[in-house]
Amino acid sequence: MESFETKYDDTWSKVCKDENLLCGLNAKMKEFSDPTKVDVVIAALKTTDEIKSILHKNIKELLERHGDLDKLLEKSIDLNTQGREMLKQSRKLDKSWWRWCCCF
Repeated sequence: MESFETKYDDTWSKVCKDENLLCGLNAKMKEFSDPTKVDVVIAALKTTDEIKSILHKNIKELLERHGDLDKLLEKSIDLNTQGREMLKQSRKLDKSWWRWCCCF
């Protein structure tokens, strides 16, 4: 504002329509048109909102993966149980096979 006053003094008060005043006002208008670039609080709120949305997305993916991990753990426990049962049955079959072979 000071640069404007020093350059145009009191002539601005007599202007009735838009004129091309080259005092850097256009540059300042462009600079202040985006409040996130000028106002630190708004920029911080915008950044906080972005981080919040990323965290929500990550938590959602983590919960989905947790369900998948629970299913995988359950399947591995079932497979382990079936494997142990198969081992027991094969040992019983092996013992009975030798008994049957020795009888002949």
